[in-house]
Amino acid sequence: MSPIINPTGEYSFITERLAIGGVRAYGLGTELARNFDFAVNVAEEIEKAMLTKPSHHIASMHCGFDDTHKLAPELPKIERAVQLVQMHRAFGRRVLVTCAQGRNRSALVVAETLIREGASPEFVVRTIRERRANSLANTTFVEWLMRKR
Repeated sequence: MSPIINPTGEYSFITERLAIGGVRAYGLGTELARNFDFAVNVAEEIEKAMLTKPSHHIASMHCGFDDTHKLAPELPKIERAVQLVQMHRAFGRRVLVTCAQGRNRSALVVAETLIREGASPEFVVRTIRERRANSLANTTFVEWLMRKR
């Protein structure tokens, strides 16, 4: 299967086994199950119950955080989401990270995951912006990703 790069779709692959999407991706049923093994939803405002319906056909976890310019209070939730993505990727699973629109929170989690895997922050931010329209518009998120490590 080749990755789907659809910058304006319900989801967009950033790497072969890692994608960003909006919560509407969960309505794709069979397509979702065909392309993903696990999903992490990071939208604070999306009900957990929406993600656990059997029709979604994939395992999912909710660990929402606020799309805010005050990042410090959200860091434990972001860390949890990144760790979930890392764990499932380590097992070779195809992971979808979603938030309400699939633009900022999901992109932050995916970017941090890829940076921890060794990619440069500049490369990751550029790639995500190319593969997912209007993503990483939250300047606080981008500044945090670009921090010295």
